[in-house]
Amino acid sequence: MQSAGATNLKFASELQNKLYENNYKINITNLSVKGENILTILGRIGVIPFKINKDVTIPAEPKLVEIDIVSIENDAPVYPLAVISNNANFNPVSIDNLVGKIGGDNVINPLTGKNKHYFLRSKKGKDFTIKKGALIQTNSDDEYKNYSHIIWLGENDTQIDYQNLSNYIQKIVNSLENNHNRYLILGLTTGDNNSMAEYDKLMETNFGTHYINIRKYLSEFDLSNSNINYTESNLYEQKQGKIPSCFLNEENKTLLNDIGYKTVLDYVYQGLVNNNCVLKP
Repeated sequence: MQSAGATNLKFASELQNKLYENNYKINITNLSVKGENILTILGRIGVIPFKINKDVTIPAEPKLVEIDIVSIENDAPVYPLAVISNNANFNPVSIDNLVGKIGGDNVINPLTGKNKHYFLRSKKGKDFTIKKGALIQTNSDDEYKNYSHIIWLGENDTQIDYQNLSNYIQKIVNSLENNHNRYLILGLTTGDNNSMAEYDKLMETNFGTHYINIRKYLSEFDLSNSNINYTESNLYEQKQGKIPSCFLNEENKTLLNDIGYKTVLDYVYQGLVNNNCVLKP
């Protein structure tokens, strides 16, 4: 099973444990990266590939060479590996059949969203010029087409409209080869009943039971019959259809905290079972 989008590492491991406890012998591969935009995520998993934006000559000896990467969609800026220390199954990559690894600087230009990237060929060979427009095939693109998918993305793209977001998610679903019906979409965590009505209707219409409305679930969660510390303010937030702040990360309110992730664990697990994302034991 592959998880693409903003999935907390601890949540992924606890979901893994939940599956094992119920005799679903399925491994979760977490390909999520905190802070990435949609085109970076879709490029890493090969749905809307990255491409080389300028001709670049790769020397015969393995040596770091700066390369310019953009999305094939409108030459939009992308920044794989800019916000993480591991490679999220991005490497190795293949560019014009030349195999190697791509690394990126951690500092992103706040004006363009771009950071520098470097290519290191895996083996010694001949000088090789990669032409502008060459596509980058990633390790994630190769390995995970036949996995069931948990898709959770959109919070980092504040300017995107809901129809475009739905279209991007559909592209992921269309890429699943033999598993077109074995996927789960976790909904956005921001907004309230009024502001998210259009989004919820669109997702429910396009994806049916595959859409898991995280915001609605947590806004309707019975805090009074739980061991969770809450305030009257949290109850007021719930009445508006918001996720109460007792479930949210203090520094970034678009992310759940540990209590929030733990609270939605059973809900997500049941969604996997109901949509046949996991084989019955």
